[in-house]
Amino acid sequence: MLLSRKIQQLQQLDQLIRLNCTGSPSQPAQKLEISESSLFQLLQTAKDLGAEIRYNSYRNRYEYITPMRFVFGFLPEARIQLATIKGGFSTRNKSLSSFCQKNPGTLLPYFEVI
Repeated sequence: MLLSRKIQQLQQLDQLIRLNCTGSPSQPAQKLEISESSLFQLLQTAKDLGAEIRYNSYRNRYEYITPMRFVFGFLPEARIQLATIKGGFSTRNKSLSSFCQKNPGTLLPYFEVI
């Protein structure tokens, strides 16, 4: 599968979850025009990228445990520098490889808490 198609599916899934429009597993699969097994693979990919997703059987929908959204793309460097300061730690003067080893999952694409 092309990377662009996978990104598009993740964006659509993210939108469905944030709008509370998923329903049972067959419904988002149908909306995304994929099989249920492909939906489960897509959900696992989202989780691997940091999404905290669960299925709420009471409300019959997928939802984020913590409010978040899928982010993919290029950002101005100034915004990236602001985004990488966490709890007083700045990556400005650190090597990228050491930062990534200490902070896995912080590079795009990712799910950010909103």
